[in-house]
Amino acid sequence: MSLTPEELVWIATVFDCEGCIYLQKQKQRRKDGEIRTYEYVLCCIGHCSLDLITRFHELVGVGTVYTYGQKYAYLYKTERKTVYRWQISKRSEVKEFIALIWGEWLSEYRRETARTLGVAPNAEAHSQDLQTTD
Repeated sequence: MSLTPEELVWIATVFDCEGCIYLQKQKQRRKDGEIRTYEYVLCCIGHCSLDLITRFHELVGVGTVYTYGQKYAYLYKTERKTVYRWQISKRSEVKEFIALIWGEWLSEYRRETARTLGVAPNAEAHSQDLQTTD
């Protein structure tokens, strides 16, 4: 699917205003009992508008949409509304997404975060796709 310049600006603006990019750490116990910590870069947008999240997801073409009911509303500081969340965590998809919106539409703050986490276009990788630390 080919995106128009207006759609690219819309995607970048929504992500810049509503999205986040961060390093997620997750501990996992292996079969032998050893605990490993896995790190991966995650991009996401949480919003109460299903239309906004659906359109974003359709235009970007990657990622998953999750629904958080009132049980998890405290995460988004809302008590009454359902929250919808688009996210990607596969490093190759994160890098492609950041490359797609890279440019004058993306704030310097988001570009610096992408550079720091090694997912900026032409950036050296900060870590492997799934880095383990003991």
